[in-house]
Amino acid sequence: MRGDFYKIDASWARYLVISTPSVLATRLRLAWVKSHSNSGFVPTIDRFYLGGANSIRGYAENTVGPKDSTGTPDGGQVVMLANMELRTPMSSKFWFTFFMDAGNNFGSFHEVTIGDMLMSVGVGLQYIAPVGPLRLDYARRVVHPRYAPSDRIHLSILFSF
Repeated sequence: MRGDFYKIDASWARYLVISTPSVLATRLRLAWVKSHSNSGFVPTIDRFYLGGANSIRGYAENTVGPKDSTGTPDGGQVVMLANMELRTPMSSKFWFTFFMDAGNNFGSFHEVTIGDMLMSVGVGLQYIAPVGPLRLDYARRVVHPRYAPSDRIHLSILFSF
């Protein structure tokens, strides 16, 4: 099947020094993919996936959003995402972070509702290495009717945004 579609992915980030050298980092992301054909088909690989260390922490990588009949992530066509981090140094090599992530991944615009937004909060520790920050984040899901409260630890390289 042919995949004629268009994709818009817009992101805005701001890094504000609160008190030297602490930084408040914020990001907003809106994304949309739509088929040109009446079938509405967008190849699975070109859909959006959320969850994990660089989007909504507290959820496993790429598990947030529409799923197929077997429960496997199927990818969404509309993304709404907001992240906020307060990054503060503990020493020259270690930074501490408080964060909040919110958003979701929807099958279409008709499915978008504020009540379906997912949220997680947590803390992180970064080691500033020559290759970039090595991150260890602990996230806790905020209560949502479709997802049980849960904790998750994410290990990653570089800042989340």
